[in-house]
Amino acid sequence: MIRQANHSDMNEIARIHKQQFNDHFLGRYSVRMIQKFYESYLDSCIFLVSVSDEVINGFVMGGRYVNLNKSKEKFIHDNKLHYIIETIFRPYIYLQAFRRLRLIKPDPASVSETDANLISLLSISVSENAKGTGVASELINEFEKQVGLESDAYSLSVKKTNNRAIQFYYRKGFVIEVEKESSIFMTKTLHF
Repeated sequence: MIRQANHSDMNEIARIHKQQFNDHFLGRYSVRMIQKFYESYLDSCIFLVSVSDEVINGFVMGGRYVNLNKSKEKFIHDNKLHYIIETIFRPYIYLQAFRRLRLIKPDPASVSETDANLISLLSISVSENAKGTGVASELINEFEKQVGLESDAYSLSVKKTNNRAIQFYYRKGFVIEVEKESSIFMTKTLHF
């Protein structure tokens, strides 16, 4: 069953994120910090979970660029001290943390009205036990139904080294838009 995420889901979502993305920037923080991150997005975007026998198998989250950016600003504002303390104890991410803080609030002149309204899939993850069961496809399908109410396309980024995800996105109809140093940016046009 796919449903809207709620506050009581956040701890399990954070645990799944930590388990699946421990080599990504956010995955290097505590489960509590990851939970606070996702809580900041809960009321401002498309946020769905897959549940089976009352266990969360996976989640997907995304929305309009402008809303995602506001949620990121809210997360940093509300958790600045906690973020700084956790970063201090992780010197191997200092540079990444600094870069991300600088990118929080883009110059409004650099973001067109069209770009501000683009929809992005920010995060999707499936628990280890649910991999290969179709949960990710179900989550994407439901996400696309909700995106389709507002737009005919959306985008995402994926690490170049994440071959499993890249192949999944190809099967789901995504095409490469841009390749950068360590990431691939993909888009999908919806046909309903």
